[in-house]
Order: sequence, then C-alpha cells, then structure tokens
Amino acid sequence: MDKKTVLKILAVMIVIGILFALFADRTSESSPTVDENLEGNMTDETRQFNNEIADDEKPRSIAFDHTNPGVSSEIYYTVGNLEPGTTFRASLYKRYDSMADYADSRDDTKTVTVDEFGVARFVWEITSFGDYGVSDQEWGYDMIMETVMVN
Repeated sequence: MDKKTVLKILAVMIVIGILFALFADRTSESSPTVDENLEGNMTDETRQFNNEIADDEKPRSIAFDHTNPGVSSEIYYTVGNLEPGTTFRASLYKRYDSMADYADSRDDTKTVTVDEFGVARFVWEITSFGDYGVSDQEWGYDMIMETVMVN
C-alpha cells in the first residue's frame, strides 16, 4: 500500500473511533440508573425538609424513570438503615391541584420486605405526569417524606 492509502485508512479509523465514543456516551446518558436519578429529582425544599425533620439515620430517596415513554413511568422510593427481613410500608400520593394537599388524593400503599442490606425498595407504576409524594410508616401517613415531579 502506498502512503496515501494508509493515511486514508487511518483517518477513517479515527472517525469511526470518535463516532463510537460519541454514541457510547449518548447511550449511557439517555439511560440513567435509578441511583443516578435519586438525588437529581429531589427538590431543594424536600431536601431541606428531610434534613430538618426526618431521621437522618434512615436515608430516603425518590426517583422516576420513563420505562414506557408516552404510556407509563415508574416511581422508585427507598428507605435505608432498616432491620433486614422486616416489613415496611409506604404510600404514594398524587397532588392533583397546586393548592391541594397530597393527602387529598387517593393513596397507593405498598408493603415490602427489607432486603439483606437494610433497604426497603418500592416501585409504583404511574400513567400520568404530575407532582407525587411518598409517606412512610415511620413518620405516619400525614407527613410527605419525599416528592418528585414527573414530567
């Protein structure tokens, strides 16, 4: 092969490498894990509220993922530092009006078994955008522990 052909092949390989790197980054950015979403979807007000009132010994987090875009999404809620093997309850509420309280909506309560790492993991499937809040058994169902805006 002559020098010109080798340079062309090398240039094509570099372009393919750059394109591969760009598409690999896009794939990972468009499919965040639940853990990447947990902090990103929490409002500053909720974070401050939790720091002031909630038991810091039991970290809580909330996130969502559009699992079936245009049809349904999932809301994820976790509570840590619990006794493995015990059960833990949490309720999901949707605020239908910015002037209404979460408690005015119908709740969706779930009970899960705490895993071997001391974490209770909840998943709710939702079919509409909106402002959602979760309360759990530790603070009573009249106190929203975490909120997330699904849009």
